[in-house]
Amino acid sequence: MERIESFSETSREASAGRSDILLTSMGNHSVATFLLVEHDPLIAMSVVEILGEHGIGVVGPFQANSDALQFLEAGHPDAAIMGLNLSDGISARTAERLTELGVPFMVVSGWPREALHAIVLRAAEWLDKPFTERALIEKVERLRRLAKRTSRNLS
Repeated sequence: MERIESFSETSREASAGRSDILLTSMGNHSVATFLLVEHDPLIAMSVVEILGEHGIGVVGPFQANSDALQFLEAGHPDAAIMGLNLSDGISARTAERLTELGVPFMVVSGWPREALHAIVLRAAEWLDKPFTERALIEKVERLRRLAKRTSRNLS
């Protein structure tokens, strides 16, 4: 996995002031890019590592809705993985923006989906914590298929 130090101009503007953003690439422009929004650094590191091992690029991790929303002003990932609880509240604002953009996403949480009031989160793909690598990759592959279908529909 190659770590890219210099971002494209769009990514640099969207991530202004963020020195901890990780953008991974497998040297292949057809690699899927996932936005990662997760407040727990250990979970974020694990997800970045697992996705990298499976040939998936990652932008982030972002720990707050505000940072993810700032990125989404200019950046357009293929799909997203989000924790439920972020440093500035639940991830509903980011989920709403991803829905507006047509970006498929999943929520990773230890909370039961049924306990949520935000419909946009209840309707999302869901992965319970703790999760296995296999469970994560199965959900990620589903998101990749949805992303391909969405991009074909937008063409």
